Amino acid sequence: MTNKRMLVCIVLISMMAMFIVSGCSTRQPDVKTPAEIAEEEAAERARVEAEKRIKAEEEVRRKKVEIQRQKRIEEQQRQQAQKEAAKRAEKRRQQEDIEARNRFEETDIYFDYNESTLRWDSQEELKIKAEWMRTHPAVNIIIEGHCDERGSAAYNIALGERRAETAKNFIVDLGVESERIETVSFGEERPFDPRSNEEAWSKNRRAHFVIKN
Repeated sequence: MTNKRMLVCIVLISMMAMFIVSGCSTRQPDVKTPAEIAEEEAAERARVEAEKRIKAEEEVRRKKVEIQRQKRIEEQQRQQAQKEAAKRAEKRRQQEDIEARNRFEETDIYFDYNESTLRWDSQEELKIKAEWMRTHPAVNIIIEGHCDERGSAAYNIALGERRAETAKNFIVDLGVESERIETVSFGEERPFDPRSNEEAWSKNRRAHFVIKN
């Protein structure tokens, strides 16, 4: 009897175990409450918004970096353009100064026969020369007085001196220091045109300008 009871107990225990296992396998999953669902949805929305915000901030930083880079490039280009413009301006200024210097020496003024009075065209030329000397205060010059071949050598030396002095005085009256200008007369000794006719004589009645330094 004892063995029979034990067998019955074992069978009953096995059946109970099977029932319990069967009950667990058919158990329904937990159902989330509306509050839990709302909380999860809010968390998901927050996650998505955070990702969007991070991306937006990264885009803003990227744009700022790009703007700063572009500004640096533009500033470098502007500075380079200024340097190149300054070089061109300086080169142009130097060329203009060379041309003005050459013109100063190459352009004579002319006088009527046996005259040391300045003609109108000579006065206009002397105004140009005086202006150039005012803008070049370190420059000193020599004014040479010349004559045509008519008249004695002594007379023409004196006439050439009067012509040179007349030109000097006109320039000094325009604001150039007197000590910057020397005068000399060559009379008829250095004709520009050696021919003996009116055309040549008109070219030889002149004041010529030499830059000393």
